[in-house]
Amino acid sequence: VCFRQAWKMRVRRLLLPLLLIQLAAAAADLYAALGVGHTADNRALKKAYRKMALQNHPDKQAARSDTQKKAATDDFVAASNAYEVLSNPDKRRLYDRHGEAGLEAGQQAAGQQAAQQGGAAAGSGAFRDPLEVFEAMFGARGGSGSAFGRGGGGGGGGGG
Repeated sequence: VCFRQAWKMRVRRLLLPLLLIQLAAAAADLYAALGVGHTADNRALKKAYRKMALQNHPDKQAARSDTQKKAATDDFVAASNAYEVLSNPDKRRLYDRHGEAGLEAGQQAAGQQAAQQGGAAAGSGAFRDPLEVFEAMFGARGGSGSAFGRGGGGGGGGGG
C-alpha cells in the first residue's frame, strides 16, 4: 500500500508540469481565436470579436469556394465561442485556470444543479449558438434572422 501511494505521488510530480503546459496551450486557443493577448480588456475583446465576426459571418461568404466558406464558418464559430467565454468574467477566470475542460465541467455542474432544482439545463454544450452571440452584439435587422438582412425566406412582403 505504501509503495502504491509513493508511486502515485511520483507520477503526479512528473505529470503536473506536463498538465500545466497543456493547460497553458489550451488557454491560448480562445485568445488566439480573437487575436488578443491574455491581458485584453472587455473593450479589446469586443473590438476583436466584431472584426472577426463581420469578416467571417456565413452570410458574407456567398462568393467564396466551399473550402473557404467552411474555413470562414469555423473561424466565425471559434470567435463567437471565444468572445462568449472571455467577455464573461466568471467563465474567463474558469477558462484561464482550467482550460476548456473546466468550462465543460462547469457547464455539467450547472446542468446538474438546474436538474436538482427542477429546471432544465440551459444547453448541453459549453457554448451558445454562434449566431445567437452575434445577434446579441449586433441585433437582427428587419426581422430576417440575419444582421445582414438576408434571411432564408427569399423575399415577398407581408400580407396587407
